[in-house]
Amino acid sequence: MHKTNQVLVQVVNEAVTKEHIMSYLDVVKNNLNLSVLNQAMIYLQKPAAKMVCGKMAWESMGRTVNRDARPIVLFFPEIEMTEPPTEFEINNVPQVVGDTNVTMNTKDAVYCNNYIPVNTHDFDSTTGDDIPDKENNISFVDTVLEISGGIIEPVDKRALNIGSLPNVIEGKYDKEQNIFFISESINTDTDHGKQKFNKTILSLYVDYVFDNFNIKDKLLKYAVMYVLYEHYNFTHSIEKTVFIKLDKKSQNEKVDFINDLQFYTSGITQDFDGYYLNFDETAFINNLLSSSEPEKTYMLFDNAIATVVDDILKDELSHLKEKLTRTVDGYLEDLLSLRLEKKLYTYPPQKLLIDKTDYLRKERAELLAIGL
Repeated sequence: MHKTNQVLVQVVNEAVTKEHIMSYLDVVKNNLNLSVLNQAMIYLQKPAAKMVCGKMAWESMGRTVNRDARPIVLFFPEIEMTEPPTEFEINNVPQVVGDTNVTMNTKDAVYCNNYIPVNTHDFDSTTGDDIPDKENNISFVDTVLEISGGIIEPVDKRALNIGSLPNVIEGKYDKEQNIFFISESINTDTDHGKQKFNKTILSLYVDYVFDNFNIKDKLLKYAVMYVLYEHYNFTHSIEKTVFIKLDKKSQNEKVDFINDLQFYTSGITQDFDGYYLNFDETAFINNLLSSSEPEKTYMLFDNAIATVVDDILKDELSHLKEKLTRTVDGYLEDLLSLRLEKKLYTYPPQKLLIDKTDYLRKERAELLAIGL
């Protein structure tokens, strides 16, 4: 059993039940930049930890790890080439294999993955400069309409027929018409009304994502909603009683549950907050990025995806490749410079500069269709 599955199985056997689910959801909410493996590691060691990162990253933010601080051990993935290709180059210098001297070809390279245990610390284990609060000037409406290509239509609240839900919102998403129906009674002239409006837009966007991914798991949707509401400081009433049926899921279903939870929460928050390199993705860049030429970079990623054993790491590599294909011109060169200067830290996450002109409705639909 691979390292990721070993840890996740331990977590779902001990933690992902209706009694403990809220604590696990808080771990996800407080550590959105981490992989599902490392979210699970935090749960097993210090569930209240926030902003977990290494000593060098804390020092880069002007904070010092306390002497008596007890570390939180996370697993840093390492992707390395174990069998070089027949023809390849290092630092743009062709490497001669046998009596040949030909251009770079990495199609037959083989990669493997290891996990390096690293000591990290959370915010409460450090002292020093204050960390600026996250700016909360997000335009939920603009983002939702840009990605979905849908429209917003005000309607009478009675026409929504939203039924009895653990977290009632004043809106409804219609997939067939791609319309976000929102109660016209919401008064956006008040702070309370603005929050209710944004919360409704966020909730309907979750419906949009789940409908397009064809995900029917209501418990997963409620878990995603809880993390998102907490992340954006929205009031809500989602409680552990919602997850009473979680205990009936099999071990594999629970592993899928927390893996999907990380995928959807991190993906949706990045849609609104911007795209960043998470903990694992920073490791992948440090491991694999050796050229600023997109074609060579994507070929290396394709080889790693094809040959590493851990299925969850394969998915993470695929998602990162998709992000990199949407970055602005010259951004790979900037990332390569940071890597060579050893300035690419795991926290604060490095922001990816996305060319939004390449991320229109057609591309979004294609990504959703292939299940990324």
